[in-house]
Amino acid sequence: MINFIIRYHRGSLPFHTNLRILYFFLCLCCFTYDVFNIVAKIHHLTVSLLSETPCQIFMSKYLFMAISLPLFCSINAAQFAQMAIIAERLIAIIFVRNYESGFKKLGPALLVIAIVANICTINFMYYGETFNAPQWNARTLPSTTLPRSSLALLVMLILNFICLLVTISLYFFSRSGKGRTTLSSRFQSNENAAVSNLLFLSSSLQFSTLFLSQMFNL
Repeated sequence: MINFIIRYHRGSLPFHTNLRILYFFLCLCCFTYDVFNIVAKIHHLTVSLLSETPCQIFMSKYLFMAISLPLFCSINAAQFAQMAIIAERLIAIIFVRNYESGFKKLGPALLVIAIVANICTINFMYYGETFNAPQWNARTLPSTTLPRSSLALLVMLILNFICLLVTISLYFFSRSGKGRTTLSSRFQSNENAAVSNLLFLSSSLQFSTLFLSQMFNL
C-alpha cells in the first residue's frame, strides 16, 4: 500500500478522478485500521506484562468500544472500497466511449454506497450489543455477536473471493488490451493494470485474513 502511494504521488499512476476518490478512501481505511490495530496490540501487550491480578487484564467497556468499533469498521470499509473500485473499473470498461464525459459523479456515488453498506454491516454485527461482557482483547469481536458476525464474515469472505477473481480478470483484460489504438482505451488499460496489481495484493491479504478469522470462529 505504501509503495502504491509513493508511486501515485510521483505521477506514475495517472488515475481518473473517480478512481482517485475511491483509492484515497481505501488508503484512509487501511491507515485507520493500522493505527487502531497497533493501539490494540500495544494495549494488549502492556496489560499482559504489567497486570498483577487476572482481573486487571479485562478492558473497560468504553475503552473496548473506542478501539474495537473503529478497528472493525475500517477493515470492513476497506473491503467495500475495493468492491467500489472494481465496480468503477467494470463500468469504465463497459462504457469506454462516453465514460470520461458521462460518469463524472460515479466516484462520489460509489463512495456513498460503500459507506452506507459498511454502516449497515456494522449495525448488523453489533445489533443489540451492550458491551457489558468482560473483554480482554479489542482485536476480537464480543462473544455475544458471534452468530451475526460469523455470518457477516462468511458473506464478506465469499464477496472477497469473487472480487479476487474479478481482479485477476481485469489484469488479464488489461494485458490483452495493450494493443488498442484509442487514447481512452490505452489510458484505461494502464489504469486497469495498476489497479489490478493493487487490488490483487490487498484482496489476497484480506481474503487470507477473513478466511483465518472465519476458521477460528468456527
